[in-house]
This record gives sequence, C-alpha cells and structure tokens, in this order.
Amino acid sequence: MTNEFVYTGDDVLDVMSKFAVKRNKAVESLITTSFNLDKLTSQVKLLEFGAGRGEFINRFRNKQYIQTLATDLDEDYCLKLSQNHTAFHTLDELPYPVNFIFAIDVLEHIEDDLAILKQMHQSLTSGGKIFIYVPARQELYSQFDKQIGHFRRYHLKDLKNKALQAGFTIDSLRYHDFLGYFAAYYNKFFFKENDTLNSKAVSIYDTYLVPVSNVIEKLLVKPFIGKDLLLVASK
Repeated sequence: MTNEFVYTGDDVLDVMSKFAVKRNKAVESLITTSFNLDKLTSQVKLLEFGAGRGEFINRFRNKQYIQTLATDLDEDYCLKLSQNHTAFHTLDELPYPVNFIFAIDVLEHIEDDLAILKQMHQSLTSGGKIFIYVPARQELYSQFDKQIGHFRRYHLKDLKNKALQAGFTIDSLRYHDFLGYFAAYYNKFFFKENDTLNSKAVSIYDTYLVPVSNVIEKLLVKPFIGKDLLLVASK
C-alpha cells in the first residue's frame, strides 16, 4: 500500500534507542498493560507496524505465548527484522489476521493515516486491538517535526474521529508525557533548521524528568495535556 512509509532518520533512531531508555521502557510497559500481555494463557500474534530496527518488538520476542511479527518498507530494516520475527514490508502481505498491532511514532509520517488505520482494522482478528502512540498537539509542530517528515501532530479529537471512521471502538485515549509538552514547546522556538537531535538533552530529560512526568500522570489519572497521545482501540 503506497501510504506506508520508508523512514530514514537513522540518527534519530540511534539517539532514542541509546538515550531514551526510561521513556522506551515506559512505552513497553504501556503496550504490555494495554494488551494484557503479562496475563496470556494462549498463543497470540503481536505485530509492530513500522518497526524500524525493532526497538520495541524485540522486547517481546522471547515472551511466552507471543508470536512476534513486524512490518517495515525499508529493505534493510525488514531483512534485519526477519532474523528474529516474521517480517513483511506491508500489512497487505500478511497471510493471516493478528491479535494485536502497535505503532510507535509512525502514523504522523503517513499522509493518508486514515487509510492505514482502516488497513490495521482489516488485519486484526475479531476483538483484536491496536495501540497507537503519536506526537500530540499541532501547536507544538516545529522545525524538528518538519525535518524528520511529520505531516502533523495529533489533537485528541482528531485521532478519536479517525479511529472511529476506521471502524474501531475506543478503549482508551489520553495524553502521555505531561512534562514533555513544555519541553516540546521550548523546542519549537529554539530548534533551528539543520539542527540534530541533542543526545545529551535527551539523556538528561530521560534520566530526571521522565520519572517525574510518570508520577504526575499517575496523580492526574488522565492528564489534560502531554507531548504524546496514546490510543488503544478494538475491532
């Protein structure tokens, strides 16, 4: 399907993999909780859409009852993914439906994101679920977003409407990374063209502010703002 994308931001993937350790662990935990992956009693198929180098799907490959799958249009990424997972270039290639699909920071790169959500719906078993994690709030759209190929950032209502149009039932939709909203707002005004993602800044934020942001979100229960949006929806 032509609406899927080839992501070439190797430098960004490097920085986020090496220095956003707590953030990545938090996202892994959210996926596990949203899909109840720690309470499985029978085999399921778990697919990461736009998996890149496998930062997240790799975390589930040795888990009991989980068959891992991945898609990525990039030939090199897909080849690497196929070493540890059942890998495809696109969802069209899936020979069977899957139970769960997750996509981390992918949908914003795709111009016709609604078409992809519809394709995800078609690729799920009855009662299957998706987990979508995307950058939030268009007012935060910055030079950095543009530089790495983001078509948009998402407002809560927009993502909800697109998921409903695709045929999903909304299980959960909320903001994530409360403090990250303010960091992204700062970034909007100070990130200049041709700047690169600052690994030191990412590391400092991840070490000191991600844990604080997680505590704040637990106290707020449902944060009213955040750098990212988290959607869980069912077929």
